[in-house]
Formats: sequence, C-alpha cells, structure tokens
Amino acid sequence: HPEGLYLGKDQPEVRQAIRWGIQNLKKIGFIYPLGGAGDRLNLTDDTTGTPLPAARLPFLGRTLLEGLIRDLQALEYLYFKFFNKQLLTPIAVMTSVEKNNHVHILKICKEANWFGRASENFYFFIQPVVPLITIDGNWSLAAPLTLNLKPCGHGVLWKLAEEQGVFSWLESQGRHQ
Repeated sequence: HPEGLYLGKDQPEVRQAIRWGIQNLKKIGFIYPLGGAGDRLNLTDDTTGTPLPAARLPFLGRTLLEGLIRDLQALEYLYFKFFNKQLLTPIAVMTSVEKNNHVHILKICKEANWFGRASENFYFFIQPVVPLITIDGNWSLAAPLTLNLKPCGHGVLWKLAEEQGVFSWLESQGRHQ
C-alpha cells in the first residue's frame, strides 16, 4: 500500500486534509486527458456503426465528459457552501484526432451549452498520434507503406501542456503553481 493519509476513516487529520483541499480549490485548474482512443471500450454509434472515442462513453445517461464536468460542479458547489463564494474553475482538455475525438468533445460541449460556463473557460489542446509497434517490435501497418497511428498516451500530457500554452492559460485565469 502506498504511504499517505487513508481517507476512508473519519479522523481529525482526514477532515483537515479535506478542508485544505476545498479551501485551495480556488487556486487550481482542471486538466482532463480525454484524447485516448478507448479501443478497449468498443464504443460505436448505434446508427452508423462508426467507432466513438472514450469521451462519448455513456454512464448513467450522460457522456464521460458530462460526468467529469458534473463532478467539478459539485466541488465548486461545495466550495460555495463552505465559503459563500462562487468559483468557476478553468478546464483544459487534451483531445486527439483519433475517432474524431476533438470534434466529438467540442460537440458535447456545444450541445450542453458549455455546461453553463463561457466557452473561454475551456482550453483545448490536441494529443499527437504516433506509429504503433507490434509485439515483435515491427512497425504496425494499416496497409502497405501506411503506418497504424494512435494517440501517444497520457505520459506526454505535461510536455504537451507546456508546449501548447496550457500552463500560461491557467496562469492568465488566476491559477498559479
């Protein structure tokens, strides 16, 4: 088990850690890495059979993205109940071109009227795709002389965020390191 505070037991230290987290919500922004292909989910459009990205994963009647935003809204409401101040947390979203991920995410946001936020409250950055390698160490080909490409993985998140201006944007939103 990793070292740290176990939050599953009601103790003074746990209550203090939770309170600190809520108090500091005004200092942070959220980064959602939603650029993955979600191939293991086997999501497809019921009508067209077109593969869908993980951001479209339905859960309790909503997409994965809607669920993430609702969780953030719950945290913002909790902050409001504690401090009687309304927060609007900036959200950076890593998308990709895989399965029209970027287009789907923008469509979800527009259809949901940006979840009651201004579109300027969101910052989108695109995860690149890279060639796949087979288990034998060879290039994976989709066709002769055509590499299979997939999003490069979430390990690139911090590098991309720096290169594509996410941290500068968060700073401009009043969120600091």
